[in-house]
Amino acid sequence: EDPHVWFDPIQVQAWTDVIAATLAARYPDQADGFRTRAAAYRARLQELDTWARGRLAALPPARRQLVTDHNAFGYFAARYDFTVVGCVLPGFSTAAETSARDLARLHDLVRASGVKSIFVEQSSEPAVAGRLAAATGVQLLTLPTCSLSGPAGQAPTYEAYFRHVVETVARGLER
Repeated sequence: EDPHVWFDPIQVQAWTDVIAATLAARYPDQADGFRTRAAAYRARLQELDTWARGRLAALPPARRQLVTDHNAFGYFAARYDFTVVGCVLPGFSTAAETSARDLARLHDLVRASGVKSIFVEQSSEPAVAGRLAAATGVQLLTLPTCSLSGPAGQAPTYEAYFRHVVETVARGLER
């Protein structure tokens, strides 16, 4: 199964509930505080989702196509009405390897679909995705798909992380 649930802030709300319930059970004297903070965070996640919908609304359906280095955007695509055209690496891990046939098929899909950008994880080696981008004339953009940054980086919190992802996707597909 796709482990990249964090690409849907509404799914993350469920994590918030589980964390609050677990902490409340472990520390009953602080349960009300955990529940209050969880409710406030759920509201912030709802606002984040509303913001993302608004930011991505300007993209017409023909531009709502994603090509990524690995299969990480299923939840994002489902939540925000995108289509995952293909992935450079098969599966949900950047450790997977692609075949020449798969890469040729993806090359044809990228050219036929009018995809504008290929999105790759910052921590992955983008050599194959870079060659695909060069061969198809699309841009290669990096995203923090699986981790937050340090405190001084672009994605020190989940909210900053998600906003950065949405902005990068939007800018990459607006061109």
